[in-house]
Amino acid sequence: MQDRTRYDLRFRITPPEDGSEPEPMTLASRALHHRSLLFTLRVGFIGDQPASIWKFEGASPFARPHAANDYNRVQLDARGTATLRDVHGGLFNGFAWSWDA
Repeated sequence: MQDRTRYDLRFRITPPEDGSEPEPMTLASRALHHRSLLFTLRVGFIGDQPASIWKFEGASPFARPHAANDYNRVQLDARGTATLRDVHGGLFNGFAWSWDA
């Protein structure tokens, strides 16, 4: 990747192509391993939205929170997305969610 260049990196989670029931997802995360000053991380939901969503910033793999609380709870916007701006590299930053109320 080049300095001072904008990249749009995406991944999509889809059901298995053979029509079988998907395995439950318990953890998905991304980490930046290079310095980044203007990285934006966005998660979006099409259709059903989770009962609870929370963020974590600058966490080690062992320090990621497993539930929402008053400090990390995130509300989705009108498009069903949540955004973290100016994410710095080196540690884990992201979103987690629970479908259970």
